[in-house]
Amino acid sequence: MARRILLGAAIVAAIVLFVLAGLVVLVALFGTSASVGGTLPSGRSVTASAKSFFISFESSGNTAIVRTWGREVAIAPAQFTIDGQYTGPLPAGAKAVEVKFQGDDVSITADGVPVKMR
Repeated sequence: MARRILLGAAIVAAIVLFVLAGLVVLVALFGTSASVGGTLPSGRSVTASAKSFFISFESSGNTAIVRTWGREVAIAPAQFTIDGQYTGPLPAGAKAVEVKFQGDDVSITADGVPVKMR
C-alpha cells in the first residue's frame, strides 16, 4: 500500500514539474520583451526590440547587426539588409534607427519615420 501511495505521489509530482516547465518555456518564448542597442562611431544610435528572450546586437565600424531567432538585420550607413538581402536605403543623416521584430515581421524607423522596404 505504501508503495502505491509513493508511486502515485511521484507521478503527480512529475506531472506538476512537467506543466511548470512548459509554462516557463511559453513565458520565455511569448511573454518576454527584450531590447538592445548601441551608438556607432558615426554617432548614429541603433536600437532593436523583440517579443523574445533572445536578441543580440553587435557592431563593426558604422554597421550594426541585430539578430533574433533566425532573423538578422544589418544597418549600414546608407542601407539596410534583412536576412542578407538588400531591403532598402536609409536616410543619409539619420541619427536614430529603431528595428522592431514582431513575429516574422520587421519594421524599421529612422528618426521616428517609417522606412520603406523593397
